[in-house]
Amino acid sequence: MRGFGAKKGQAMLEYVLVFTSLLVVVTALTHYLKAVTESSERTNALVSGDYP
Repeated sequence: MRGFGAKKGQAMLEYVLVFTSLLVVVTALTHYLKAVTESSERTNALVSGDYP
């Protein structure tokens, strides 16, 4: 039978995995929003450009 220390280690490992997963998701969303913003700015610049 496993001791009480093994449960503490498992809980800590789960917290680390969840934190890492959330960090990856937040980073991916940040990069996605940056790309969407840049794309919309380029589109806006093209649409609002003056024709010669």
